Amino acid sequence: MKKINWTLNLITIVLFTLFLSYAQGNFDDYTLRIITLIPIYAIMAVSLNLINGITGIFSLGHAGFVLLGAYTSALLTLEPFQKELSYIIVPIQPWLLNLHANFLIATLAGV
Repeated sequence: MKKINWTLNLITIVLFTLFLSYAQGNFDDYTLRIITLIPIYAIMAVSLNLINGITGIFSLGHAGFVLLGAYTSALLTLEPFQKELSYIIVPIQPWLLNLHANFLIATLAGV
């Protein structure tokens, strides 16, 4: 049973990676943004389910770490012109403005 679970997990990861590489070249910006937000929200939902649902402990400390990871991955996936539009009152730092990565690198950096 354990071997089947590992195999299914590996197949899912490979298929998701192939889908993301296909999506980068074939979908518009809005669809890519939604595809980027889905795993971020899924990670948050799973973490809340693990802490609140399984252990029964109400804790929001881990949500802060998820917030930092989500913010990091969001900053890395945004294009420079989108970052300029987001920072209207205080301009974004120049070194952060030109920092851009694809979804996989941004997710790993968020982790």
